[in-house]
Amino acid sequence: MQQHDPYIPAPNVVEENERFIYALKHAPNVLYTRFKQYGQLGVLGWCSEFSDLIDALRNLGFSGNMFVATRQQALQTCVDILKLRLDVKMQIIIMYLSSQVARMRRFLDGEAVFDDYPETDFPVHSSKYTDWP
Repeated sequence: MQQHDPYIPAPNVVEENERFIYALKHAPNVLYTRFKQYGQLGVLGWCSEFSDLIDALRNLGFSGNMFVATRQQALQTCVDILKLRLDVKMQIIIMYLSSQVARMRRFLDGEAVFDDYPETDFPVHSSKYTDWP
């Protein structure tokens, strides 16, 4: 039986994972700050930055360099973001934020089913808003 040497990641891989963990831990606070500073448009702008973070995290994962701790922090960040309960009235922004969280979750844990997304309140009966029968 062959004995394999334990995996020892390169220092740059360790540093990269540490940077991701740091960014992921602070992402909900940054989102909340943007909301307080700029309102709904701050959330929209943050979603674009979060999308870039997701892309970089995916690249890290596809290169085989994502640590379990990084994955766990990313999943926890998704939960923390959705717990913020930001008072966003524009449904398109809520949908965009939810889709970014879902995109990260699909990458990290494609088998899981999540039911903690915010409810949208689109009109159910169009007759309430139109003259149509």
